[in-house]
Amino acid sequence: MSYNLEIEKKGHFLFVSAFGIRTHETLIAIAEKVVGACIKHSVVETLVDISNLEGRLSISDSYLIATKNFPKLHRLGVLKRVVLVDSEKNVERIQFFGRIAQGLGMNIHVFMNIDEALELISSEEVYQ
Repeated sequence: MSYNLEIEKKGHFLFVSAFGIRTHETLIAIAEKVVGACIKHSVVETLVDISNLEGRLSISDSYLIATKNFPKLHRLGVLKRVVLVDSEKNVERIQFFGRIAQGLGMNIHVFMNIDEALELISSEEVYQ
């Protein structure tokens, strides 16, 4: 797994930027680190910018992450809201992932624009 994370607490949420190679394993590892960082910083909301990851996932990998891997992390009850930002070239995959995750009860919002994502998560804190 080849990736780097920049993690910053911004008020009531964690802002995470990911860099490196986009693989199934990398995305799971990033998600696990984000959950750990949220616990460490006592926050329940996060914005994760994966737009700088190189490569694309297959539809089946997107589906597996949304149905098998993320629900395990969701059951931990740490994160109440996740805002994801990805690049336009991955719009189909990330929106597919987002719809499945939302259908499974996760509070996930997907954006292609960092400013719109920041506007949503910077608005009044929703979860205590």
